Amino acid sequence: MYSAFDQRLFTIVQQPDRPLASLAVVVVADNQIVHECSLGNRWIDPLDPARSLPLTSETSFRVASISKLVTALAVMQLVERGLVGLDRDVGDYLGFVLRNPHFPATPITTRMLLSHTSSLRDGDLYTAALPDLLETERLPCLATRAPAAARWYATTLPPAPDPTIANSVFT
Repeated sequence: MYSAFDQRLFTIVQQPDRPLASLAVVVVADNQIVHECSLGNRWIDPLDPARSLPLTSETSFRVASISKLVTALAVMQLVERGLVGLDRDVGDYLGFVLRNPHFPATPITTRMLLSHTSSLRDGDLYTAALPDLLETERLPCLATRAPAAARWYATTLPPAPDPTIANSVFT
């Protein structure tokens, strides 16, 4: 049965002007799960909503942009410890030079990656299915493939002037 807290969450999921497909909440205190709630559907049948599948605690989610927050927090902890510099060339950490070939003299910095101002783009990497990426070894080969893959770079904007989202290079 739902607690009063769960009922409030259910109200959020069911807002007619802003409906959500699902909402999963886990509350952790002292390294222990003290509350868990799964509301809504993990799959909605557009023709017969009664056949929709409910969200459960076993449902897997694509974390998508949530990983950006986790990555940024981890990087900023490294910055606070003096292990990473926001304005240092990321090639120093990667072990290879990372540049937009249209602007080879402009280093790409940690700050640029975190603020989407590096001029790097997703190309076809972000929309590809993860099993396909692993089978073709495209993720481990980023160092060798990135320089040749022009679709991964802005051709008219150098690194730094305007933010544009590049999911695969951030996380």
